[in-house]
Amino acid sequence: MIAYIGNNYFAYTLALAWVAFFILTIIDIFSGSFREQSNRILWLLFVLFIPGLGVLLYWAWGRTTKVPR
Repeated sequence: MIAYIGNNYFAYTLALAWVAFFILTIIDIFSGSFREQSNRILWLLFVLFIPGLGVLLYWAWGRTTKVPR
């Protein structure tokens, strides 16, 4: 069990940061130019259906499948 710190402001801040990071990932997927359009759809489905792992993997490997500007 996680120790009780006294208030949940840290947990709320962490959750808000994660939601913002999730939304930023969705925006980045839609605004980017992928080499193949199927990559955009696959990354979007992966991020939506497996949010935690999908977001982390997109920022680690998914951005390399985009066309450099």
